Amino acid sequence: MAIATSAGAEVQRPLATVVIGGLIVSTVLTLIIIPVFYKLVNNISYSFMRKNSLKKIKGAGKAFGMTAILLSLAISANAQSTVPAKVSMEEAIEIALQNHPRLKVATVEIEKARASKGEIWDGGSTSFSYAWGQLNGEYNKDNEMSIEQSLGSFITPFYKNALVKSQVSTGEYYRNMVKKEIIAEVKRAWTYYQFANSIYNLYKEQDQLAGKLKQSGELRYSQGDIDLTEKNMISAMAANMRTMLLHWQEELSLAGKRLTWVCYSDRQILPSDNSLSVFPSFSTDILPSSDHLNYFLGKVDEQKKLLQIERSKFFSSFLKRVTSSYHYPPIRYYFSIYPMDR
Repeated sequence: MAIATSAGAEVQRPLATVVIGGLIVSTVLTLIIIPVFYKLVNNISYSFMRKNSLKKIKGAGKAFGMTAILLSLAISANAQSTVPAKVSMEEAIEIALQNHPRLKVATVEIEKARASKGEIWDGGSTSFSYAWGQLNGEYNKDNEMSIEQSLGSFITPFYKNALVKSQVSTGEYYRNMVKKEIIAEVKRAWTYYQFANSIYNLYKEQDQLAGKLKQSGELRYSQGDIDLTEKNMISAMAANMRTMLLHWQEELSLAGKRLTWVCYSDRQILPSDNSLSVFPSFSTDILPSSDHLNYFLGKVDEQKKLLQIERSKFFSSFLKRVTSSYHYPPIRYYFSIYPMDR
């Protein structure tokens, strides 16, 4: 376009000149000017950063020794905490019963129900009234002050006390239920770890045989006893055994973490005995325990007690009134207790 002489070249030559000049200028800017500018700016910022870093290094040199000591102590403490603890099943169950939050919540609910015994009587609010002037006499300086206090129904506290007793007994049944569930969870995690450990040891022994099998297959193939298909089948069998070994190795690690999680322990715990053990089972184990049945019966009894409390509120309550009247000149005091119709 720049050197064209044909028809319309007078239009193409200016366009070609602009394109060629733009390519040359952009190339010079991209490859020479911009890198040189970045280099200069970087040298200026680097000189300032170097001066500041020298000052910081001088100040940080004094605290480096203490930091190294603290870091070594933290690493040693972390290493000690990561070492798993070997415990028996009874010890694992005891750790779970001490740390499990559900059992703690159940115990707190029982204490809460026992503490509510002091809230059985509800006296209601106290009212105060005062009157001044000519009340019941001929003088205009009479004063009367009255205080009223509701005593409530004498039947309601009896039912509330029965409700508290029912809540305490139901809470104890629930706590026994939770305790049994925790023990079952620990035993389940314990036996699964033993099962995973046995399977892992089995595949670990087979992995050594798989390596020998693979070597024998390659040797037989090199000698011409088997073809390439049989050699590949032997290699696939050895690879499958290796894959199962890695799978159960990961499953064993997860089983150990599950046991630690079930016991709610801050430190990883593992069974001290890795041999498989069979727990005795009875035909009565499939039936609900007495704690489960009593818990649900207690819930029904609580609702009955609540119904009795609401019914008792329909009876008349008693009102205690103390009245002090000052009539000019005598003083009179009145004391009365009478039922208040609701």
